[in-house]
Amino acid sequence: MSVQPLSILVPLFQPNVNATFQNWHGGRVYIENFVRVLSDVSVVGEARIYVITDGPVDLPILRTLYREAAVEGIFRPDFYPMLLKPTLMATLVDDAHQVKMPEVRALLGSADVVFPILHTDVNPANGLNWIPDFQHKFLPDMFDGVDLARRDRTFETMTRERNFLLLSSRAAEADCRHFYPDMRAHTYVWPFSSSLNERMIDGSDVRATYGLPEKFLFAPNQFWKHKDHATLFQAVKIAKDAGHEMVVACTGAAADYRHPKHYEQLQAYVADTGLSHNVRFLGMVPHGTLGQLLRQAAAIVQPSRFEGWSTVVEDAKALGRPLIASDLPVHLEQMESAVSPFHFFKTGDAGDLARQLMAQWPTLMPGPDMVTEAKALAKRRERELASARAFLDIAADMRARLRRAA
Repeated sequence: MSVQPLSILVPLFQPNVNATFQNWHGGRVYIENFVRVLSDVSVVGEARIYVITDGPVDLPILRTLYREAAVEGIFRPDFYPMLLKPTLMATLVDDAHQVKMPEVRALLGSADVVFPILHTDVNPANGLNWIPDFQHKFLPDMFDGVDLARRDRTFETMTRERNFLLLSSRAAEADCRHFYPDMRAHTYVWPFSSSLNERMIDGSDVRATYGLPEKFLFAPNQFWKHKDHATLFQAVKIAKDAGHEMVVACTGAAADYRHPKHYEQLQAYVADTGLSHNVRFLGMVPHGTLGQLLRQAAAIVQPSRFEGWSTVVEDAKALGRPLIASDLPVHLEQMESAVSPFHFFKTGDAGDLARQLMAQWPTLMPGPDMVTEAKALAKRRERELASARAFLDIAADMRARLRRAA
């Protein structure tokens, strides 16, 4: 007897689709990877994904999701279809080109899982609520009072009054149980893997394009304060003063909505301390160029003070590049499947990072390293398949629990 495919609704509503998935790169990567791995040829057909949105269908994230094989259609909140794949078109549209709304409502109303639920204003029994991390508990100075209170209310509701909760790492799950010991939601852990692959990477040597030396460090992070470029730049200054000249290239969006002057302050620090040659601000770069910078860098640096599950770390792992990272529990967790060396420094400690940079710099080699990269890409493939199976298991477990409770 064949197993019924799992059906998943993905709610992407305005204004949250903009605030969450355009300004928050990690959130967008998480959702895109979730859909991508479920569209893999090894599991395609085991899940059917329907996107519900009140945004225009030309939004970048919607275009990206619709191209994936597991996504069968994009619908308005009233369930009226906006885009349908051919198989679904034949089922839901009659010969007179009229939408069969009873069939649409039956299809979407019988979904097994609604994911991701990021806010508590909706509460479907089959909703999979998602808490990426508990940054506000560890770094409350990064938030204003209103945002702190809002996050506390949301997370308390999700943990105590909802059926199912997804967390992005074992570290986040441990934090959740620590901060909400009386939680009743059933929890799952599902991390994502890198979306980088050889087809997405620009084949050119981008060092000349951006005026970079053959050997450089790379820090690809949006300039949010908790990403802690400040500690990285201070460490480069310490190393420079000790006679160790090195260049670190930085890419990423400049805006931090919580700290609007942060990027300007970083630029001023670089200028005032004579680091303009050592720190290069490259701005936003195309995805293929990002992949080449990752490949060609002597090492990737991830100084962040907090992460739910780091895209930077996953990308470094996917391409087999050495990584110098803050010793966050989640970074230690992510290193478990890496083929390249990871080096850790004490989070927020510029002196310790400087010591690590000075210790590693002499032996670091410019990339790419094709042998290590091939091994890393094979590992990434294994992680992707495991990731797809893990999410299918989560959805199947939710369906079974709900049926037993009915």
